[in-house]
Amino acid sequence: MYQAVFLDAGNTLFHTPVPRRERIVRALERRGRQVDRGEIDAAMNQVRHGMWDSPLWPPETREREEKYWLEYYQRLLDHLNDDVDLAGELAKEALYVHFVQAFADVQDVLNALRGQVKLGVISNAFPSLSEALDDLALTSYFDEVVNSSLVDAWKPDARIYRIALERLGVSPEGSVFVDDIEENVVAAEDLGLTAILIDRWEQHEDSEHKRIADLRPVIELVRNS
Repeated sequence: MYQAVFLDAGNTLFHTPVPRRERIVRALERRGRQVDRGEIDAAMNQVRHGMWDSPLWPPETREREEKYWLEYYQRLLDHLNDDVDLAGELAKEALYVHFVQAFADVQDVLNALRGQVKLGVISNAFPSLSEALDDLALTSYFDEVVNSSLVDAWKPDARIYRIALERLGVSPEGSVFVDDIEENVVAAEDLGLTAILIDRWEQHEDSEHKRIADLRPVIELVRNS
């Protein structure tokens, strides 16, 4: 019998329908700046790679995360030859937390699983993940939220799965893990968890792993264990 179900957050529990590029474009256009989306893409790509060397990486606290995004947008505006004084406004306005939406199946599935198994989140995320879960009224469902930036271990590193298992006091064999990224599923499976690939947009049709289109099959998996 399964003791716990661990779920990824982004693209498993919720998604951000408006991508970062579009959030940036809209914010700049509201300020009278017309920008080319291709130019934004190129600038974002350059900045993303450069931020790996930032002394603010990884952003282990919400304060460091705010500073991280301020530096990110300062660099982005510099690539766009724009006014760096806008960085603070963009960092707040384009933050993904303001745009997240839970998938339609999530609350019903969590209600069905609550009380049957322990529930946990294992997510590669920044500290603001807690705000996203709060805003979506999902926090109370979970016994533990293991956030990579807070434990300094990132999927598919085996350490983050072990941390989650230890915190809930469950075995790999007694646990289910669902994620939308195949390498994360493989890593969990290698540790002995029952790992499932959630494929909401049918992007992994060639995968050999068990795939589900939403979280509802997890209910039956737990009930039949």
